[in-house]
Amino acid sequence: MQRDLRSQIDTGWRQARELGIDSLFKPASYVPSIISGVAQFCLARRDVDAILITGDIATTGLPADLNIARNFVTARATAGGFVSDVRFPTLNGSGVPIYVLPGNHDRYADNMGTPDCAEFDGLFGAYMPNFRSSIGYWIDQKENRQVAFVYGDFCLQTRMDALDNAVAVFGQGRVYQDVLKLLEDKTRQLQTESKISCVVWAIHFAPFECGYQLCLINYQDILRSAEDLGVKAILCGHTHNSMAVAQRGHTIYCAGSAGCIDREDDARVQVFNIDIDETCSVWRENYIWSAEQHEFMFDSVD
Repeated sequence: MQRDLRSQIDTGWRQARELGIDSLFKPASYVPSIISGVAQFCLARRDVDAILITGDIATTGLPADLNIARNFVTARATAGGFVSDVRFPTLNGSGVPIYVLPGNHDRYADNMGTPDCAEFDGLFGAYMPNFRSSIGYWIDQKENRQVAFVYGDFCLQTRMDALDNAVAVFGQGRVYQDVLKLLEDKTRQLQTESKISCVVWAIHFAPFECGYQLCLINYQDILRSAEDLGVKAILCGHTHNSMAVAQRGHTIYCAGSAGCIDREDDARVQVFNIDIDETCSVWRENYIWSAEQHEFMFDSVD
């Protein structure tokens, strides 16, 4: 019911061809105008080093949802623009590297929230560098300094891993100790590299108290590890609320939502900054969607 039929009626057959006939009928969880604003923002800020999506890019891991999410990331943009030839917004026009983490929605194997769907990895593997055994990493370099980003997948592996398998399975994650150990080991390995100035972690779930239904079970283990290893910041999402939380010597930057239908009045994108001199300092610029201006406007710095 959120779809603007007037703008789609002449391209519906193309959408069906590119994304599958199911995409015309299955309800989506994003606001089309705001998602277009995200793509336009990324095109305008293509001076950044990369684009990071911290999960829940799709409503479920079913093909009808994943194909739409994939086209938002991968579809070829028209010359100098931010939409594809079927008038669907795409991040590809920015020309900068794109990294995507899986969220719990991306891992739904069905509409009942059954976890551990692997289809996401096949479609987005090119945007998940060095990903194996639920962790991965990439390194950004400028001049002679490097920043390492290490990311982990703490989505539920079975329904029984949630605190209950009826309601909690839809929103909870769990810190699996074997995945955490791999995250720690990769961090230590990268820290031995002489040019690595600092390490940032990226996960989908917020490692702080955010209520029963959205909690990352045993999130305190993430905080202890980050403190012990000197991780500079943790980037996350999941809660749909943008916030910065100082925890044990580092800062958790929660991204909020960039276009979900429950956040039309609080849709946000952020520009994350890392300054390296004698030390490594991090901060971000926050931009909020303006329905009047039809673009993301600067809001604050944290």
